[in-house]
Amino acid sequence: MTTSTSTTRTGTTATSSRAGLPAAVLGAVLGLGYVALNLYWAAGGDRWLADYGSHLIGRPDDVDTFRVSSLVLAALLLAEVLAVLRAVTMPFDAPARVVVRWLAWAGAGLIALYGLAMTAIGLYIQLDVAGVEAADPRLYKWHAFLWDPWFLLLGVALVTALVRSARAYVAATGRDPV
Repeated sequence: MTTSTSTTRTGTTATSSRAGLPAAVLGAVLGLGYVALNLYWAAGGDRWLADYGSHLIGRPDDVDTFRVSSLVLAALLLAEVLAVLRAVTMPFDAPARVVVRWLAWAGAGLIALYGLAMTAIGLYIQLDVAGVEAADPRLYKWHAFLWDPWFLLLGVALVTALVRSARAYVAATGRDPV
């Protein structure tokens, strides 16, 4: 466990752990990849849309909706990645620690569960378990083997970062984790 010590504005010594930082950095890289791709689409880029997003922009009026959705997703993922990075590195005695960590946990959990559910559904369709046929097989291959597992890995990395930093917090303070 790596800890760092700094002096706060009040003169007290604040200790924080960087135990979850490697996983948080991995989550940041995965999340920022998502953000970059969504910003590219929001700016009008169309690479990979034939495989992924053609069903989303079937009509001309859907293009604006797709771009706005891409911007919203990019903003949400960026906010979550930053929240986890902050939650992992903030001092143990920071006043906002509980709130930041609860928000980070909620976002990381939702991302991991979404990635797990969507990967399972995509693989279920790809493996033809129940004879379900996809209307657009390319769309489900994209989801099953790239897009949704990427989300799953992002969620797992963020959850891992929070778990590791919570363990370090308990070890250093003896208090219940947040």
